[in-house]
Amino acid sequence: MKIGLVGYEANIKHRVGSNQYAFELMKALYDLDKENEYVVFLPRPPLEDLPTERKNWRYLVAGPAKLWNWWGLPRAIKNNRSKLDLVFNPGHYAPLIKDLPLVISVMDLGFLRFAHQFRRRDYLQLKYWTSWSVKKAAHVLAISEYTRQDVVKTYNLHPDQVTSTPLGFDRQRFHTKISPKALAGVRHRYGLKRNYLLMLNTLKPSKNISGLLEAFSILKETEKVDLQLVIAGKKGWLYEEAFQQVRRLGLEKEVVFTGFVPDAEVPALMKGARSTESSIASCLTLRLTLPWISSSSRRLSMMPCRRGTARNCAARQYHGQKITLEIGYRWYLVVSIPPCRPNPQTYMCVIWSLPLENIRGLVVRSR
Repeated sequence: MKIGLVGYEANIKHRVGSNQYAFELMKALYDLDKENEYVVFLPRPPLEDLPTERKNWRYLVAGPAKLWNWWGLPRAIKNNRSKLDLVFNPGHYAPLIKDLPLVISVMDLGFLRFAHQFRRRDYLQLKYWTSWSVKKAAHVLAISEYTRQDVVKTYNLHPDQVTSTPLGFDRQRFHTKISPKALAGVRHRYGLKRNYLLMLNTLKPSKNISGLLEAFSILKETEKVDLQLVIAGKKGWLYEEAFQQVRRLGLEKEVVFTGFVPDAEVPALMKGARSTESSIASCLTLRLTLPWISSSSRRLSMMPCRRGTARNCAARQYHGQKITLEIGYRWYLVVSIPPCRPNPQTYMCVIWSLPLENIRGLVVRSR
């Protein structure tokens, strides 16, 4: 089979979320599939860490890069129509093509529920282009069972038309054998002088950084813990409020924004997170995120919100140790963690630590 693979999302220097998904998927296809032929369409020359060309794998750079999905990509696919059996785009946006089977990937549909978290132009693009792409596709890949069910229900698709492809992690990178030198290196690089809690995400409203900061402020006031909060990730959109909130709460010396963290430093930054080993997930909806899956390999505890994929497998992540979860309409909590009720608009944030028999934490209102 001859497959046209859209490589735009993977060919990004500072990869986050969907970029990382596309990049790792591309590498996996390259390693596992030596029979089918791939033509990888790009708007710019491939980065050095993309797979090298070989007999069944080649790159086709087709401009112009501007408005590439609308003009450059469809034209390149049309010019190679006779050489392709299908087109696969590991993202929401289908190229404007016809007469070729199309497969796409969908991360989540959170933008439909929380339109206010996006700039208007981005929201409209996500809403209408995703809808058109899903309906045009011969098959859709969803990164979780939750997303699969959401896509089927939202776009009225037959269940067989959407396949759940759960995310994984790289065992060679994410493990517990991180050297003291690597740990000291990330501490020095980001000015981390104390024990810290870690959140690793793109800075954008759907990550509920506001709720996290509020929860951390309460934790500092009530427990008097000597911890820093490290919020790692590059700036996305509508992130300015997070910096303003840090100033309002007087947390300038307690919260560290690292900016984008290179892939090579992520394992050490996760490993160094405390108490004992801890980490934070704080979101309004969305899927089971890549940082959470990666951290589960390192026994770093992360608890997501009641919505989205993460609730499907939260109780199964802790290496066979039982954790009792109560999932209700308004609450999603780990038993033995006392609830507190700051801002009713804050969805949820859980901060807790290993070892599991000594769970301590903070839960804030989910709705």
